[in-house]
Amino acid sequence: MNGPVIQLIVNNEDFLTSRHLDKTLRRIVDPATKDFNYDSFSARETGVDKLIVAMQTLPMMAENRVVVVRDVDAYLTSEEAGKKAAATEALTSYFKDPNPQTHVIMVANKIDKRTSFYKVVSKVGEFIEFKSLYPNQVPQFIEAEARGMGLTLQPGCAGLIAETVGVDLMSVVSELTKLGLYVTPDHLVTRKHVKELVTAGLVENIFLITGLIANKKYADVCNLFIRMQEQGEPLILITSLIISHFRKLLKIKSVLSETQSADERGLAAQLGINNFFIRDYISQSKKFTLRQLNAVYNKLMDLSVGIRSTGPSPETLFEAFLQETGV
Repeated sequence: MNGPVIQLIVNNEDFLTSRHLDKTLRRIVDPATKDFNYDSFSARETGVDKLIVAMQTLPMMAENRVVVVRDVDAYLTSEEAGKKAAATEALTSYFKDPNPQTHVIMVANKIDKRTSFYKVVSKVGEFIEFKSLYPNQVPQFIEAEARGMGLTLQPGCAGLIAETVGVDLMSVVSELTKLGLYVTPDHLVTRKHVKELVTAGLVENIFLITGLIANKKYADVCNLFIRMQEQGEPLILITSLIISHFRKLLKIKSVLSETQSADERGLAAQLGINNFFIRDYISQSKKFTLRQLNAVYNKLMDLSVGIRSTGPSPETLFEAFLQETGV
C-alpha cells in the first residue's frame, strides 16, 4: 500500500455501501491492533476538532490507523452560525496535508461537489457513490450475484425473485443464499425453487420490529429477533436490514420536517423504496421524533460493530441496545 486510503462515499444504497466498507476494513484494519488503531465516529455526535485529533494521531504498534466517520455531510450543512464554515475549514485544511499513517473513510448522505471540501478530498483520495437501483435494474444485479455464488438461474428466475422481494438488495442476497443452500450440489435454480422458497417475510418482520420498538414492546422485539435467528436468518443480515430501515425512516423524517406535503413518488425513488410501501415508511417515521430516530440509528451502528466482535451473545447485545435506546 503506497499511501493512506482516503475515501469519500455517498451512500444511497445501504447494502452496497456496507459491503464495500466491510471489504475495505478487512483489507486495511489489522485485527491484532484494532483496539488501538481503529476509531468510528458519527458527525452528528462528534465535534470536528475531536475527529481531526483522531486523524492526526499516530498508530500504536502498527504502520497505520483507521478512522471511519459516518454522516460527514452533517459538518458541512450545519445551520448553526459559524459551525459550517469552521468545520469546512478544519476538514479542508487537514486533507491538504493528511496524516500519511491514517486511513480515512467518510460516508455522506449527499455531497456538494462545488465545495472546497469535495475538491480537496477528491485530489488526495477516492470519491465513490453507491446509488439505489431502480426496479428494472434489480434482475441484472441478481444475475451477477448468483454467478458470484456459483449459481445458475433458469430464464425468468431473476425477474421472479425481483418481483417477489423488491429492491431491498440485502433481502435479495439473503434469498439467493437460501436458494444456494437448497439446490446443492447441482447449483441450478429453477422457477419452481423460487416460487417455493423465496418470500418477502424478512422485510415484513423488519417492519414489525420497527413498530414494536416505536411502541416500546421490547420483550416482543427480542422474541421476534430470536425467532428470526431460529428460522435461519443470518444475524448480521437481520441487523443490517434494521439499520437500513431506520436510515430510511431518518431520511423521510428529515424531509417531512422541512415540508408537510412530501412528494411520495420522488421520495420512494430517492430511497429505493417500492411505491407500494412508501406510505408505510412515512407512517412509521411519524411514530418517532427526529432525535429518537438519530439515537436508534447510532445505537444500531454500535450494535452492528458489537455482533462482529467477540464478547457478549447477540441476544444480550440486542437487549442492551433496546435498554440504551429507550425511545
